[in-house]
Amino acid sequence: MSIGRETFRFFCRLLIFAGFMFSMNSQSQAASELKITGAIEKEVADILPLLEKCQLTDEKLKWPLPDGSYRGTYEFRGYALGDLLKIIGVKKKTADGFDRELDMYIQVIGKGGEKAAFSYGEVFLGAGNNDVMIFNQARFLMPHKHDDLASMGYQIEKWMDCSSSLPSLKNCESCHAGPKPPKLSIPKGFSVVAMQDGWPGRCIEDVVEIRVCQVASTPEVKLTNQERDVMWVEDPQIVLLSGEKISAGTLIGSTTADLQIQDCSFGLGKGFHGIHPREGFDLGGLLKKRAGSFDPKNCYLLVTGADGYRSLFSGGEVFLNPINGNVCMMVAEDREILKKGYGKYKVYSQRDFFIDRSVRAVREISWHNVE
Repeated sequence: MSIGRETFRFFCRLLIFAGFMFSMNSQSQAASELKITGAIEKEVADILPLLEKCQLTDEKLKWPLPDGSYRGTYEFRGYALGDLLKIIGVKKKTADGFDRELDMYIQVIGKGGEKAAFSYGEVFLGAGNNDVMIFNQARFLMPHKHDDLASMGYQIEKWMDCSSSLPSLKNCESCHAGPKPPKLSIPKGFSVVAMQDGWPGRCIEDVVEIRVCQVASTPEVKLTNQERDVMWVEDPQIVLLSGEKISAGTLIGSTTADLQIQDCSFGLGKGFHGIHPREGFDLGGLLKKRAGSFDPKNCYLLVTGADGYRSLFSGGEVFLNPINGNVCMMVAEDREILKKGYGKYKVYSQRDFFIDRSVRAVREISWHNVE
């Protein structure tokens, strides 16, 4: 009897392992169809040798369909997109007056035409190295009380089923009242996902191109760079998706600052910048009040300071992140309103580990669609 039990346990472990190996036969084909283009240092013919140099990690994901409905829950094995792009090298192709990559974005395109945009900052400067992931191996997470798993004794450590033996959904109605259960399927080819997004988030499967992009043009406002210790813009310009231009004062109105944040600020260049309490507004919430219909997965905000400093934030960071006010319009720091050299407004990202995308003395915020 004990021999039979051990054999059964071995078979279960084999199934769990097989769940991650389902795509091995198609890896080379998927890799050959995936191009990495745009503002990079070198062209890439095959990403598999590069991925072998990256840290492999396992993550769990609830995958939404484009309309916000449910597709499935998976555990996948993959890599941080930032690690792959570090090996390839991100490099601006044309001089644009700003010598950092903070105003760049990455567009991900799927074989079926689905697209999503990610900022350089969220790929490289986020609080988690795995905020944006690329993977091509996945398995389902199945509930351990699913009837098809009864022979395993409903043991929670054995609840991961492999794709080669999909469970039946015929008994799902016994637990789930209401709509018909969704049709299960494993993501095809390489997928890129934003792990930090709320629901529905940016999940692109069967990726055929990862395009590293510079912004199409410099801001419409012609900058006269100000000295950093005295720079000041009384009422920055906001350019909406429609092309309408309004002032920050008009956007904010008479609303009282509704965000209170305190953090330890640390920059890539000069390190520790102190611990600062800050007050301000959720920039995404302010913009939604003036926006019509738009796709948060395929847009970005370009923020420009009085000194010419620029940072780009993806629509996902601004509108999909579950952190309230992930991208903030700050009006006070250290319990005082911002003074010359800092104000009147400062844009700040809560999710970033490094503070480098903060923009002081904001002159313009322009909102753009990614085609």
